[in-house]
Amino acid sequence: MSNVGKKNIVIFRYGQAYYNVHKSLFNDEVRDQLFWISASLKEQKFFLFLMTTTFKKYNSIKQAVFIQYFIDYRLKIPMDLLILMLLNTDRIILLPDILLYIIDLYDHEQGIIFFNITTPSELSKDNKKLIILFLETMTKRKILCNYAVDLSLIGGLRAQSKEFLYENSIRKKLKQIACLMD
Repeated sequence: MSNVGKKNIVIFRYGQAYYNVHKSLFNDEVRDQLFWISASLKEQKFFLFLMTTTFKKYNSIKQAVFIQYFIDYRLKIPMDLLILMLLNTDRIILLPDILLYIIDLYDHEQGIIFFNITTPSELSKDNKKLIILFLETMTKRKILCNYAVDLSLIGGLRAQSKEFLYENSIRKKLKQIACLMD
């Protein structure tokens, strides 16, 4: 088995175990907090690397640093045991990915799909609502979105989740026409 496969198994096991124990404490607010914490930690790869590679005798200090980090985000679920286990096994560098997997478990259970919406220009609130309504109708699930502008997208939009891809753009139609002409 490859290192990536082993890493994913570790992430899944820690994430599933944590979620099974604490799922009654989860709600949309906790989900959002975990998302922002994970995003913040992903930007701090060097910090996580140092926390993984420094001496184990300092694990209690490292744990206190992480606990304070979660307190600063006002996270309403306990993370101390998960952090301690990851520190003791030199796997704290996996924490952002474990948090994202926990979010995936919550989203699946709640019928939530997260979409990245890309458009060539900023969307109005009304257009965002229409896109969400369209995606909810298409998927029959609750939709959460992240919006981005991509100037290379010629007209239309691109909506992508882990399970779905919807693109309706001029670029896509031009590619389809070019394929037909070949």
